[in-house]
Amino acid sequence: MGEQKEKLKTHGVEIIDSSAITLEEYKQIRLAALKSNPQAFAEPLQNSLDRPDEKWQERLAKAREKKTSWMVFAREMSTGKIVGMTGGFREDETKNAGEIWGVFVDETKRGQGIAAALMEGILEEFMVIPTIKTAKLEVNVDQEGAKSLYSRFGFVESGNPYPHSMGDGQNHLVQAMEKPLR
Repeated sequence: MGEQKEKLKTHGVEIIDSSAITLEEYKQIRLAALKSNPQAFAEPLQNSLDRPDEKWQERLAKAREKKTSWMVFAREMSTGKIVGMTGGFREDETKNAGEIWGVFVDETKRGQGIAAALMEGILEEFMVIPTIKTAKLEVNVDQEGAKSLYSRFGFVESGNPYPHSMGDGQNHLVQAMEKPLR
């Protein structure tokens, strides 16, 4: 288990994978992320609100398979509340890059190392698959905390920033980042 995940346990938070989460817990934390930080995610909140439960269940089931999709969550041990999440994917099993699609921590729990533990968790998931050689992500350049976190994990900028429509409906400059895994 990673160093950050061990530290979190002393603060009453554990990192869990998608097999330990309910559909409602997944929906609740994902919607909280899109609502509180729409500029950080490409998906608009309304798209998720309109998504039928079957589609949510499909996404969760796919993450539980751990072939082309993964999700990692942070659970507060005393209350059982999900306080953070991250996820990743690869287009298909032939692709050699795992792409992280987002990291979110409840605003009341930030600054405790949860985001770092989530990053450890998703990178560990990628490392289980020998054909995943690189981790990639995109970050809104205005999200300085996120950029700093990714840099601490060895991600480096790849190419120039480019405009991208984010969940708040605005175009933001986005920076691609990547990290070799093997």
